[in-house]
Amino acid sequence: MAFLAMSASVLAVLYAVIGNGIVFLFLARRKVPLRFMWSGTPFYLYGVCKRLSPPMPALKAFALSTNIALLLAFPLLVWTQISGR
Repeated sequence: MAFLAMSASVLAVLYAVIGNGIVFLFLARRKVPLRFMWSGTPFYLYGVCKRLSPPMPALKAFALSTNIALLLAFPLLVWTQISGR
């Protein structure tokens, strides 16, 4: 069970990192002003997508899903470390 949770958390982190990279590249191609230093922090890119004009609901939902995946991965990682002892 712990192995399954560890695998799920690793996949969630990969999804979050690669997804944030895709959102960043998409916004950069649209010449949206971004701060590179903050682009990896949770909810920064979602906030940028939320303030876009014209709004892009699909990109905003994708950015939010990467944040949720990252937030769900951390409790799983902690649980696997505690139960693995």
